Amino acid sequence: MKFFMPEITDPKEAEFFYQDIAENRKIKPEELECRVQELRWVHNGMKMVAQIGKPLNPYFKSGDDPVLAIFEVDNCYIICTHSRGGPGNGPAVFAGKSDAKSVKYFDS
Repeated sequence: MKFFMPEITDPKEAEFFYQDIAENRKIKPEELECRVQELRWVHNGMKMVAQIGKPLNPYFKSGDDPVLAIFEVDNCYIICTHSRGGPGNGPAVFAGKSDAKSVKYFDS
């Protein structure tokens, strides 16, 4: 699947928005090369899924906000929605790499 940002149709605008979220989360440029499209992991014994464009499990209290970005960094994944780690600047959702069960990437 080709990279996209929910609710943004212009690829240049989507790229700008993605970079802006990354900068605000202090993601290093080299950590942006592999773009995660979907992450499946276990959190407190519960199976979780984060997929770009889809809301998170209600456990995370982000409402109907779609997942905007999933960043793969040193030892974890950072999951951002409008209200969790995105423009709303609330705390992002973190998933440890050791808790990940599967990861799907956008086509490069």
